[in-house]
Amino acid sequence: MTRIFLARHAEPEKSVGAARADGSLSRFGRSQADYLAERLLEFRPLKVVSGPSLRCKETAAFAAKRLGASVTVDQRFTEVEPPRGTPNANLWLMQNFRGDSATTWDQLDANVNKWRAENLRAIAEVKENTVVFTHFININAIVSSALHTPNTAVCRPDYASITEISVVNGDIRLVLDGTEIKGPNE
Repeated sequence: MTRIFLARHAEPEKSVGAARADGSLSRFGRSQADYLAERLLEFRPLKVVSGPSLRCKETAAFAAKRLGASVTVDQRFTEVEPPRGTPNANLWLMQNFRGDSATTWDQLDANVNKWRAENLRAIAEVKENTVVFTHFININAIVSSALHTPNTAVCRPDYASITEISVVNGDIRLVLDGTEIKGPNE
């Protein structure tokens, strides 16, 4: 059994007027990242993997330093992209991945489902205990698979939260959630 810890990046600086900007961590975010790194020490040795965004890489750097590891960037843990021509990306994200979304993965376009499949493939390929620093929606994509639910919004991982999953014979399983898990019919 391989243990995988899905860590949401710490709080970024707030961006004014720039939708979905890839900013650096806020001062509070740096404190969160340091605390998160401390929490991960009990699970070492861990491989450290990060999505390509600056806020993920900065959060991962705190853990790598504490764990005495290097950070491997995996492009598959990038943020989800709205379909081409989406006039308001933030509204699209809120409608499909937040709150009491009734959206299911099969209602989303092929590119979004390809992105999800790449996240799941990346998780299935992990062969040693690992912490993956990624985003809110990536965690939902992975946890929805572990719960065998078609819903896009199944949990609400806060900044610097940890959700533990395992991979057993290629099957992703939820071990311990650090989020609010919602069942498939809620």
